Amino acid sequence: MTVSSNGTPTLKSTVFAAATATVTPTAWPTASAPLVNHLILAVVTVFGTTTGALGATPGGWTLSNSITGSARAVTAYYTKTATGSDSFPTFNGAETGTAIDAVITAVLYDLSDSGGSTPIVWTDGGVSALAGTMTASCGGMPAGCFVIAACVAAGASASTTWTVPGTFTLDVDQLAAGFAQTYCAHQTSAPAAAACSTHLFTHSRTSTFQSGMVIGIAPPGSTGVQQFIRMPLSPSPPGAAAYTSPSFTPEPNELLVALVLIGNSAGGTITSCTVTGSGGTWTKLKGSTFNSNGWAGVWAMDAGAAPSAQTITVTQGALTITDPNVHVIAFVNAANTAAQAVQAALNAQTATGTTTTVSVTPAKTGSQVVASLGSFNGSAIAVAAATDQFSQVIGGDGDTEVVMEANTLTTATVAQAVGTASIGGTGLTAVEIIPAPPVVVVSVGFGQPRRARIASRGAGYSQYNTGYPGHIHVN
Repeated sequence: MTVSSNGTPTLKSTVFAAATATVTPTAWPTASAPLVNHLILAVVTVFGTTTGALGATPGGWTLSNSITGSARAVTAYYTKTATGSDSFPTFNGAETGTAIDAVITAVLYDLSDSGGSTPIVWTDGGVSALAGTMTASCGGMPAGCFVIAACVAAGASASTTWTVPGTFTLDVDQLAAGFAQTYCAHQTSAPAAAACSTHLFTHSRTSTFQSGMVIGIAPPGSTGVQQFIRMPLSPSPPGAAAYTSPSFTPEPNELLVALVLIGNSAGGTITSCTVTGSGGTWTKLKGSTFNSNGWAGVWAMDAGAAPSAQTITVTQGALTITDPNVHVIAFVNAANTAAQAVQAALNAQTATGTTTTVSVTPAKTGSQVVASLGSFNGSAIAVAAATDQFSQVIGGDGDTEVVMEANTLTTATVAQAVGTASIGGTGLTAVEIIPAPPVVVVSVGFGQPRRARIASRGAGYSQYNTGYPGHIHVN
């Protein structure tokens, strides 16, 4: 099965005239309401000159995820299963600052599955930055996915041109002079099974505030580890011995993974790093050796059944001229923290100094290898082959910080290399995030052999044995 986009997405934009504003699209992609069981996806962006935020979610819609850059530039997406007679939604924004310079936009997509059922949101990734290009990546996907990339770039009023990567096709963009411009594109062909998707957001304006997302939509019944951005890497303040993230809210029962980094422009010895959070206890999976280079580590925490809004704090010992930072990803259908810790003790990899690539030999098929790198170098750096970048920032003290992942899900025992091009003074850590084990449910009866159901934790997945020789059955 394959997910497709129907018609041509269109953009609707509204300038704020007060502290709140709404935008209501006026055209469906096909000129008619999406057919029953299609997935309607709306990309919404908001910009405020002091702060920008989303307002109330329209009735019948779900806010799937959002990323905010520097409290001003918001990229979000909402979803709804089509009824066949849907009316146009009204999306709400809120801003502080100069109202007439603020803006809210919406772009509608009409998505369908070749099998006739409703596509599902499978993965997303997000990024924010103050200026320049940004790269966003989302996790390994099943076959037949459809990928959307969206971005808002804002600052002083300026015109914009956007550069579309070769693997993507432009859907909509804003070019005319304004305080904010929105861009959306889709991947030209479905990613190969288990492949990640990455998009480089490039524009001509000198942007002060920006955010972007990459969204993977899968056929129904897809199985495997899903991945969502919860809190992106952002430039940390200079001279900080500790960094506390903005607030984020996990979904129930997610595995939260924190990619932690410390720059070290002072060149002194980093002696410790601790991670604490208002939502629970974080478990360290692996960290690089403490030394006078940068430092990197990976922590995990189970979100629990009823998670609330929370923050995460990274604190390093001894030094004050460093850039502690963190990037939080949520995994669904992944093993819990205790199992991840056991696996990390067996095969997680670290490096320091000038070594910037490590190789992880995975224990499982369908895992995702993630990595973080901190350096005192202070220069932008390219990721290595077979590596996708979540985000990269130059910290407040001039340190390089990169969070990344292998660009495909794993095959058991087949080594995956992850890292960056050569750069000095680094700490690098890579960890295999393993999938949840299948849950085996056995039906017990009398007479003819019954089928044993092997169900993963992925929605819609089930596999039955047949009772033939060599298969499990219970009489």
